[in-house]
Formats: sequence, C-alpha cells, structure tokens
Amino acid sequence: MTPIQETIITKKTTNKPIWLMRQAGRYLPEFRKIRKLNSNFINLCLN
Repeated sequence: MTPIQETIITKKTTNKPIWLMRQAGRYLPEFRKIRKLNSNFINLCLN
C-alpha cells in the first residue's frame, strides 16, 4: 500500500505524503499575480 493510500484510510504512517494540485488555480487572478513574481514552479513552491 502506498503512503497516500495509508493516509487516506487514516493508518498511522512515518512518512507524510504530499500531493500538489498544480492546475487548481491556474486561471485565478490571485494565482496569476503570484506566478508572475516567480520564474519557475520550484520558486513558486519555496516562496
């Protein structure tokens, strides 16, 4: 079973899986403003 599957069924895990919804806000004005300030996706995540 993958860490995400274990998390979904609320099983205690040592890892903390994360997942990104990259396209979730692509067209929102707020997202576009923030995106303009960051040259790439990694910078967007880190800032």
